[in-house]
Amino acid sequence: DNDLDGTVDEEVTPRLCESACGMGTERCVEGTWVDCDAPEVFQETCDGIDNDCDGVLDEMLTRSCTTACGDGMENCSDGEWVGCSAPAPEIETCDTLDNDCDGQFDENVVQTCDLPAELSMCANPMGIQRCLEGAEWGACESMGVDAEVCGNNRDDDCDGVLDEGCACSEGETRDCSFSIGACTAGVRNCLMDGSFGDCVNAQTEMPVIEPGELPEACNNGQDDDCDGQVDETPCE
Repeated sequence: DNDLDGTVDEEVTPRLCESACGMGTERCVEGTWVDCDAPEVFQETCDGIDNDCDGVLDEMLTRSCTTACGDGMENCSDGEWVGCSAPAPEIETCDTLDNDCDGQFDENVVQTCDLPAELSMCANPMGIQRCLEGAEWGACESMGVDAEVCGNNRDDDCDGVLDEGCACSEGETRDCSFSIGACTAGVRNCLMDGSFGDCVNAQTEMPVIEPGELPEACNNGQDDDCDGQVDETPCE
């Protein structure tokens, strides 16, 4: 009690104090300077801020990291975690190794190839080979198989056979109907789907009347149903 007024350290002027992060003030309490309000020093974290106020950002910060292929370490740089040393997944190749670290090896690995001679008429001349177990390549097969189109003289489904399963081929015709009574002879032309079309007049391509298509009309002196008889019974 320097001033002998019965009170200790009263109204003592605060004094300056500092931390690594800046200046502040503190007060005297019972002979001790306390409550310095200088900026607090924090532990350095990866945030691009000098948390411990030593003039260096994010120094000496590391942490563990993981990829599908294993574990490693990474460093903090400018507030970002970078440079993970864990093995990185790679594109799967035909080598009996799990390159992409997904628990499988050589899955869905293909390469292009030239189709064999028997598939030279295939609609898609480019082929692929699939990787088999043991880092071996399978037979060359078509990249895409389409439905067989009849009459185009191509192996659309790439099975080595042209226009298989087709009833007819392009340009083929078949005689139909016959000339008797109201009926006339015609032809059926092969359609793109490999089937024969309707019976039509060869010159006009208009549909012709076929036997049995029309009912017999009575008392007109015509063979309407083309059965070789005129006005046959029952007819009134």
